[in-house]
Amino acid sequence: MNKIKIGGDNTAHAPLQGKEKEDSIYYAKAWSVTFKKNGVDYYMAAAITRINDELYMELLPIAVNDQQQPDGSGYELNYDYVPTFTMAKVIINNNESISLKFLNGGYIKEQVMANRLKVSHQMDKVFGTFLVTASTNELRQFLQKYGNDDRLYSDENSVTLTKKG
Repeated sequence: MNKIKIGGDNTAHAPLQGKEKEDSIYYAKAWSVTFKKNGVDYYMAAAITRINDELYMELLPIAVNDQQQPDGSGYELNYDYVPTFTMAKVIINNNESISLKFLNGGYIKEQVMANRLKVSHQMDKVFGTFLVTASTNELRQFLQKYGNDDRLYSDENSVTLTKKG
């Protein structure tokens, strides 16, 4: 039975009921993920999901802190910026650390443009930008089909997370 702590000691718990059980962050097991890469701090909300026999982390960017851009990174939540989520393959290194292998956007773009991969996307030919626009369900199907191909993941953008506390 799922329970939440409602008191100051470790024995005061109450079972989740009805809507709380269906929609609670305590039930969903969401995590906070922070890491620093190339001098930039990234703060994300995350949930783990299983696709085939692999673990993936669904990540939603919350904030980015770039010391080189003190007036803002461009990723602040405001009226003209809506963050999207991304996914990373989870590699469990040991009890203290995991690695996240982020999808390789350049490889995906190259394969989609050559008609070797199929996934919903948008291409802005004027600016040369490419964005995967697949729904969560479609992205899961994409990873079920192609997720074992190591070329799908970027070694350059991989990060290792170490457990704190």
